[in-house]
Amino acid sequence: MQELDVTFRVHRTVPDSERTILFEWGPDIFEGSLYNLQWRPSDYHVIGYLEGHPVTHVGIVAHRVKVGSTKKLVGGIGAVVTVPKHQKRGLAKECLKWAHGYMKSNLRVEFGFLFCPERLLDFYESVGWKRVKENVLVDQPRGKVIAPICAMVLELSEAWPSGPIDLDSYPW
Repeated sequence: MQELDVTFRVHRTVPDSERTILFEWGPDIFEGSLYNLQWRPSDYHVIGYLEGHPVTHVGIVAHRVKVGSTKKLVGGIGAVVTVPKHQKRGLAKECLKWAHGYMKSNLRVEFGFLFCPERLLDFYESVGWKRVKENVLVDQPRGKVIAPICAMVLELSEAWPSGPIDLDSYPW
């Protein structure tokens, strides 16, 4: 496979022209409507550019999650996407790896934390993520609910602690 020269940059917001390219190429590309949840927007956006064009994206939130009786600073990952023309070339994995480094070095988070459908577990495991066995409570307008979607963690500096998990936020 040919190596691609992708440049990664972090943005606080996604420019409208890039938002259209990255996210508006199909209906409900993240399948969010399947879960009947209110979602939290990303604080940071890692965008991969190929020949100056946006081709892949990883959203990040910095948040403290309750685990047992402690709080852990996590880099929440969401909105992982590659535009259809460039899928199956490893770009999302490269963007995730770049985001991992950014979260650890710049945001100083202890863990990554994400939600994904079961069909994507293998993809995330291939870049170091582990499925969370405990239920995860998430905030919703109607109160706290158990997330109806798989949760995963990435151990950046220590082992993930055991105990009940309360996101104390909308999922991302």
